[in-house]
Amino acid sequence: MLCRRFSDDQFAPWLAILLLLLVFYGFSFYLFFKISYASYVYVLVALSVISRLGGKERTDFLRINYSPESYLKLRLMENLIAASPFMVFLFWKLMILPASILILGAILLSFVRWSLGSPYVLPSPFSKRPFEFTIGFRKSYFLYFGIYILTIIAVSVGNFNLGFFCLLAVFGVAMSYYGYSEPFYYVWVYSFNARQFLFHKTKTALLHSSTLALPIIILLIVVFPLEIGIIFLSLVIGWAFLIFMIVSKYSTYPAEPGILQGILLAICISFPPLLLILIPYTYHKSVNHLRPILS
Repeated sequence: MLCRRFSDDQFAPWLAILLLLLVFYGFSFYLFFKISYASYVYVLVALSVISRLGGKERTDFLRINYSPESYLKLRLMENLIAASPFMVFLFWKLMILPASILILGAILLSFVRWSLGSPYVLPSPFSKRPFEFTIGFRKSYFLYFGIYILTIIAVSVGNFNLGFFCLLAVFGVAMSYYGYSEPFYYVWVYSFNARQFLFHKTKTALLHSSTLALPIIILLIVVFPLEIGIIFLSLVIGWAFLIFMIVSKYSTYPAEPGILQGILLAICISFPPLLLILIPYTYHKSVNHLRPILS
């Protein structure tokens, strides 16, 4: 499916996969270099990625189309494949225990299917300005809960790098809200021109993401006052990536963001200064795509 998606986006699958692996392992080296508890964070990230394969709608579809034995084999195979890049790196670092925990977790998750549906609607502090953060927050509030707990652990053991990671993780979750395109009407309904629309979207995203990051920022400043410059630099970097996600999304609208946008994002994570070039470029593309819709 991934290779087909690359081909649909007119991007050579082997080249895309190679670039993604290079960025992935580059980020892995950086994570283990910066954070002393990186192995635990690494396993949690891997299990989080794997758990997304166990959604109720997806697993129900597989159950309908495959026999029980084939279904379990397929779930086990796809979970281990998804975990394999993480396992390779952990074994290369001779971290046998975290790698074993990851393998066990991947196997156990193949028997689990998730359903986040509930008759109770979680109140959202972002409902006045729909819709990305309103929907996204309700689907990912548990991730913020985990990030806040990890931040408390970071300050309790005096590990600023882990707190730094948690601050960036807030923006990482917020960025995921802009990974898909909304219905045409959700854009057309605004009485803005293209530039005003992008400004409105950006202002809303920065305000809401900063609200979610504020508890972490305050805690880090109180515990690590000498690192205030790095803390605010992290905030600016988070804002820059969020802006890039917004303009990148609308640079292909109404089509879904493609593989190329994902690869550019991965490259920017490895080399953030590239955002200084890509943000203006994708902004102008977004204006051109939105102008016929909003004019």
